[in-house]
Amino acid sequence: MSDYSDSYLGNSTSEKISSSGCYVTTFANVFYSSEYYGVPLSNSTKFNTPEKINNDKSLFAEDSACLNGRKESMNALFGEGNWDYWTKDVQGADGLESKLREYAKSDKAYMIVGIFDLSDDTACADNHMVGISELPDINGYFTKGLTATSNGDLNRYINIRDESAYNINNLKEIRVIFLE
Repeated sequence: MSDYSDSYLGNSTSEKISSSGCYVTTFANVFYSSEYYGVPLSNSTKFNTPEKINNDKSLFAEDSACLNGRKESMNALFGEGNWDYWTKDVQGADGLESKLREYAKSDKAYMIVGIFDLSDDTACADNHMVGISELPDINGYFTKGLTATSNGDLNRYINIRDESAYNINNLKEIRVIFLE
């Protein structure tokens, strides 16, 4: 995100990618990684950088840095039926962890992104998206397997107290993007 300090996010004239662009960064990572692993998604070349996603203004709400809602933005990026999601509000923390474990045992090709509430660590980070490639440890902490989208993520991993912000109880939602 910090690489885009001069770019406004989406259709906003005040929010910058560098402070609020974790979604575009995470989704670009998914597209780039799918190419890297030899299973490119249909929009991989169109959306494989944060800048390319950000430049498609139709993905964002009018006069806003917010995407056009979960369903609309995910369908536009990944295609209808090529993704699914689960939320803490509906499934609970145990349900999210169960879903992560189910996919870890699966033979399907997929990528998972998660939205964490980091507001206890950073006041304005109640919806922060990162890639998830590992299960939480026995205590519910994601001590590895997260794809950082910001310098804040990297700094949290340096500071033990802040590292605990990435735990199953702070995980608000997971989105699974199917690669097959």
